[in-house]
Amino acid sequence: MFRTEHALTIDAPPEAVWAVLTDFASYPEWNPFVRKVEGTFALGEVVELEVQLGDETWNVKQKIVELEPGRGYAWTSRSWYVLLATWGLRSFRIEPDGDGRCTFTDCEDTFGPLAWVVKKKYGQALIDGIEAADRALKERVEARESA
Repeated sequence: MFRTEHALTIDAPPEAVWAVLTDFASYPEWNPFVRKVEGTFALGEVVELEVQLGDETWNVKQKIVELEPGRGYAWTSRSWYVLLATWGLRSFRIEPDGDGRCTFTDCEDTFGPLAWVVKKKYGQALIDGIEAADRALKERVEARESA
């Protein structure tokens, strides 16, 4: 297993972060890593993602396996070929900091007998993608709050 985790402070209340994070239709406007999400945002639903991983574009299916409205959610890999060798769990958490701010944490855990291959080949691209998406989320939420 390996973990990629990134956290940052967003100068906005948790509700503002939640609104942007769960508006899948707007992802192409602001998210450089998960460029598109199609599907219904609900526990147990499978969504299809277009992910920009370095120079590669991947189309993957994820099942929403955790959902705590206003606080976070998680999805897991659903492709049969991925499940044989590796699978992932990506979680998004929002913690209020007070004074209208919050901490956003984005974590990707990769499991399985070939997780080390994913880390070696895509580890840095995964880190870069998650961090870029988190910075873009911060910018979008804060711009909306200041408008």
